[in-house]
Amino acid sequence: NYIIIVSKPQGMPVHKDRTNEIRVLDNWLQIFLRARDNTLYEDDFPALCHRLDRNTGGLVLFAKDSKTLTVMEDKFRTHEIGKKYLCVVNGVPNKDFQELHGYLRKDSKRSRVFVFNKPVKGSEPIITRYRVLKKAKESSLLEVELVTGKTHQIRAHLAFVGHPLLGDGKYGINAVNRALKLKWQALWSNELSFNFTSPAEHLGYLKGETILLPKIRWEGQLENFKDIVN
Repeated sequence: NYIIIVSKPQGMPVHKDRTNEIRVLDNWLQIFLRARDNTLYEDDFPALCHRLDRNTGGLVLFAKDSKTLTVMEDKFRTHEIGKKYLCVVNGVPNKDFQELHGYLRKDSKRSRVFVFNKPVKGSEPIITRYRVLKKAKESSLLEVELVTGKTHQIRAHLAFVGHPLLGDGKYGINAVNRALKLKWQALWSNELSFNFTSPAEHLGYLKGETILLPKIRWEGQLENFKDIVN
């Protein structure tokens, strides 16, 4: 009764941004639950516990009250909540499993990030793990785990090592995206795991639990990659 986990569609922002779009996940959820449950929530609750890019679909965790939000934000900060993603990338990685290390620098004015092998001014260390689940001639399905969680980390880090996400208009290969008629990046948050190693107050019952996204709505042309995404 303390948390809600929602499957966000691709293209929907989790909160208001510079576009001031009306269709926003946190606002929609607050209105929906107040009408459905006839319950008085604190202002701005249920509240987001973490972020997810507008064009990424999948699991998003909300806290129903301020006490729960404080605990959850602490657990994310101490890496006691795991997040895994599924994505379809261009090409086939040489290794079936790899832990990638690098440095990420955010350019807020250009709304993008840059990845480097060595530290540069303004950069932060990043670690991204991936496992190849399925391979095709020119594409692969990866399971990705964020050890660090920085803006656009998966998209930028995989592009940096030569395997950009299909459908990614910012870090991907536009000619490939146009040929496949993809509107969204092929990236979904599909797993949340509660790996608590310290007390979690009233949320201790979540320790050891894992939530999986039951079905991924791969976009358009990706459905033709039956050997990859099914």
